[in-house]
Amino acid sequence: MVNIGIIGCGNMGEAILRRGLQETKFNFFVCEKNYQLIGQLKKRYRIYKNFRIFSEIEKVLDSVQIIIIAVKPQDIQEVLEKISAFIKASKRNYLIISIAAGIKINYLEKRIFRTVRIIRVMPNINILIGKGVVVLKKSRYATSKDLEMTKKIFNGLGKVIQIKKESLMDAVTALSGSGPAYVAFIIDTILDAAAKLGLNRKLSTELIYYTFLGTLELLKNENFQTDKLILKVASKKGTTQKALEIFEKNKLSEIIAKGIFSAFQRAKELAHK
Repeated sequence: MVNIGIIGCGNMGEAILRRGLQETKFNFFVCEKNYQLIGQLKKRYRIYKNFRIFSEIEKVLDSVQIIIIAVKPQDIQEVLEKISAFIKASKRNYLIISIAAGIKINYLEKRIFRTVRIIRVMPNINILIGKGVVVLKKSRYATSKDLEMTKKIFNGLGKVIQIKKESLMDAVTALSGSGPAYVAFIIDTILDAAAKLGLNRKLSTELIYYTFLGTLELLKNENFQTDKLILKVASKKGTTQKALEIFEKNKLSEIIAKGIFSAFQRAKELAHK
């Protein structure tokens, strides 16, 4: 059995826990300081024999070989101090998996110890339904075995992608990390327009859902040749062409690109070095 600790059990931490509890080879030891949430999690997962939860981080550290850090960036300093102190006292050697946004590998190494084995992970919110994007970057001291174990933990949560350069993580954050919000914003804008056209909410949401779903599948089948799909739909002087002309006139593509670039810049600013 592999004993895994999850430090912080908010949306992302719980998604990992819920998926991992299905694996009979994993035991989970959760540390959560919110007592109300502790009560909810105990009730939610009481049927699982491979689940334990504590408010003290030391009880988790004493029981595991792998630590998943799933706290918010503003809470990470205290967590790293406790992990570092425990390692120094116990001489333990953990695999550290961090999903804390913006926290770089170098930052973790400096505050735990230099040769600690680390896998940095950037999941997006879609892991809540097992349809997420999970991007991995291993540290120089993490082994191929550590990488495979991390992939096994996250495999059921969506598409797992490994990158070689950590510098790409800010771009990943701006694209897949923030991406679900962009999609939701665009859909909300279309739904508002649909309401003004007289469509009721139930009908318009069905139309949007199946249109987005089908379009993505079609693009996937055609190697994401977006320009070819646009040409197939937009006949000359037709309805689609009129809409595209308005998008181009108002520089919609530039606005979207500027938004993504702004998210990228913000990710760089927030990154702990």
